[in-house]
Amino acid sequence: GTYFDTVTQSIHRVNFKDGRLYMGWWGLQTLTNHEFSAGPLTKFVFHTVNGQVVMTKKEKGNINTVYQRVEKGLRPKEDPKQYKGIYYCSELGVYYNIDLTENGFIVNVPRNEPIKFTTFMPDIYEGEYNFVIRFKRDIHGRASGFYLSNGQARNLYFAKMAYHM
Repeated sequence: GTYFDTVTQSIHRVNFKDGRLYMGWWGLQTLTNHEFSAGPLTKFVFHTVNGQVVMTKKEKGNINTVYQRVEKGLRPKEDPKQYKGIYYCSELGVYYNIDLTENGFIVNVPRNEPIKFTTFMPDIYEGEYNFVIRFKRDIHGRASGFYLSNGQARNLYFAKMAYHM
């Protein structure tokens, strides 16, 4: 299944193939019925909390990360036009431009190739290279900015410079 952590804004997909669990290409070693190892420093534990399946990532030397299972078919079709525009990150001192595509949108990043994004959850989009965007809304319900995360950066805020109708 697919698991998402709202704190780190990260996504993990767990697949079952040939009698073994995989996270991407990485085969997980079975420790118990609910515990699996991804090497000597990382374990994944599956359990239920309030009837919801969760996966806890336990890494030596790090705080545990709890991922909620996201059911397939619950990904809404949002109108990506609301996200079109220019966004500014004061922490990086950079502007990103969001343009529409047939299947979502792309983020034009200075000095790099555009990054394609598709719907993951309401106001949350996943992109190439493990990027995740979570949009913020103003009091009128309009997208007023977004938080960008990937494996190395977490919750970089980009404010929308102008609304496009």
